[in-house]
Amino acid sequence: MKFWIVALIAIGLAACGDDAEKQGSVNVNNVNNANNINNVNNANNANNDVDMGMANNSNNASNNANNVNNANSNNANNSNNANNTNGGGLYVSSGSSYSAGALTPASSTITEGTANAPVDMLVYSPTEAGTYAVVVIQHGFILENGYYTEIASHLASHGFVVVLPQMYVSSGIIPSAPSTPEEAALATQLYTWIGTTLESQLSVQLGDVLGLAGHSRGSKVIWLAMENGFNGADAVVGIDPVDGTGGPLGGEARVLDGGLMNANLPSLIIGAGLGNQGGSIISPPCAPDGDNHAAFYQAVPSPSWYVLAPDYGHADMLDANNTCGFACTACEAGPNDGGLRELTKGMMAAFLRAELQGDTAAQATLSDAQAAPVTVTLNSK
Repeated sequence: MKFWIVALIAIGLAACGDDAEKQGSVNVNNVNNANNINNVNNANNANNDVDMGMANNSNNASNNANNVNNANSNNANNSNNANNTNGGGLYVSSGSSYSAGALTPASSTITEGTANAPVDMLVYSPTEAGTYAVVVIQHGFILENGYYTEIASHLASHGFVVVLPQMYVSSGIIPSAPSTPEEAALATQLYTWIGTTLESQLSVQLGDVLGLAGHSRGSKVIWLAMENGFNGADAVVGIDPVDGTGGPLGGEARVLDGGLMNANLPSLIIGAGLGNQGGSIISPPCAPDGDNHAAFYQAVPSPSWYVLAPDYGHADMLDANNTCGFACTACEAGPNDGGLRELTKGMMAAFLRAELQGDTAAQATLSDAQAAPVTVTLNSK
């Protein structure tokens, strides 16, 4: 946010139908035979008088363990069946990235110190068993992780485990925060903990893929962590990113001066066109020119996608019922219709499905301006 005021997813019914060739010369004595060769599905027929031993014969093609009538918990109704996973067993979403996915999201809280967790965090994950990609969303300057739950829940429905860390708590009349390098060092600890320990705290399995996202200064945090040596990410998202220097007296180095190119990862940059509005001492721009989305997109390597919503402001993607207060209202805002939030949810789902789940078809959303819920300008390289 502002760096010197108060200012971051059934098995198609396998038609088992009669795949045995019709027996034109079938023996008349076998017409009523419980093992009739025309009755290849008799093992599962509720009205069949076949001997139970035969029904359970492991060699019976109709009783194959993958039979769609098998009363296995991984049946056609299981959202994690083979048709919803990639070659490595990772869940792959389908359908529109703007609509909720097929899975049911749920949230849990992990407090600092639990299993040596370095920070408090909210975790959104599917309730269905399966193996899922992980995404971390870093909050903006002096903001709360609870302001990003609508984005997190949407991503979880598309098959992601989403971690919302609370990197620090800002309180007092004059809000305070650690420096960006200090926050990036703590973020690196978090990413390492996620890779080694998070799965033990959840009821689902985690895939070996990680996406990092950050809002406002949170974007600088993730790129700085990578610049400082963290190499476990597979894709990165900047949500109206800002590369500030910590205020007029901060003197922090700019990550745009080299760190973004060094990361060499596929990226998605989402920009709010009103973020550079302002200019007074009381209310300067929340995402000033030279430090904002345009500069980030220019600095990141290919492949990268750039989504600009010209009519929306720096905090317009946050939850509808957030308690951000002046830290957000000080930023120029667009229409109060949730448009940027819906755009952010859909574009992030599409990008992360493509880059982490291997759903290359989802990538088309990133260049489809007509499908977007608000007016956008789209670019890629």
